[in-house]
Amino acid sequence: MNPNKLLLLLIIVLLSISYSLAITMIKCTIEKAGDIPNYAGHNVTKESDFKEALDALNYDNVYNKEGTIKEIGNVRIERTGFAIVSRRKWKTVEGHVIGVKGNSLISQVAFPNDLKDPFGDISSQLNLVNCMDNALYESYISGKVYKVVRKY
Repeated sequence: MNPNKLLLLLIIVLLSISYSLAITMIKCTIEKAGDIPNYAGHNVTKESDFKEALDALNYDNVYNKEGTIKEIGNVRIERTGFAIVSRRKWKTVEGHVIGVKGNSLISQVAFPNDLKDPFGDISSQLNLVNCMDNALYESYISGKVYKVVRKY
């Protein structure tokens, strides 16, 4: 095969691969969903502690595992259980004030169980983590529950 045809074939293959990856990238957005139950208020914690705890978010500890993600100062970020909303399973990530009984929530975000990256695409995973980070911070500032949802 002549080198020009081989180069053209290689370019076509690379373009088709990049096009298919672009189509499969998961995009998300955040939506306000209501008041946080048992809201403690964001003034009971240092905003710098909350932001530092958010820095520990990564794709695996948010979308694949349950439990504490990070504790710093009097702030704990954790991936908690789930709730069924309109026959759909939603998972939650919450910010708590450590050592407070009762009204200890300072942020809460829900996301559908099927909001995952099945292809191992780094761009999708970073996008999902950024959405979660933004939603948790907005929730912390506003006292509202946020949802992370797929953007089509």
